[in-house]
Amino acid sequence: AIGLSAALRASSVGTDGIGQYRQRLMAAWVAENAATEHAARGDWPDPGDSSREEMMAGVRFLLRESVKATPNPRFRRLDIDVYAAEAPEY
Repeated sequence: AIGLSAALRASSVGTDGIGQYRQRLMAAWVAENAATEHAARGDWPDPGDSSREEMMAGVRFLLRESVKATPNPRFRRLDIDVYAAEAPEY
């Protein structure tokens, strides 16, 4: 009984880890898609902050973009942060 309960606990911890990994992987894809869209369209945004919702595999994410000027006027810095819509602190 003790061994069975330990095995069940280990499998549930592994399942939780897989779910978190899946969500992090999808968040990375959301960020990559946003950067690729800008590059493909050539519509680099003006410096400033923006946010929007994105869907990936039926999961909602909050995407926040921060565009900053650089010392070289031909370059801009684009920071993309992706959060779980139901838990923005994550």
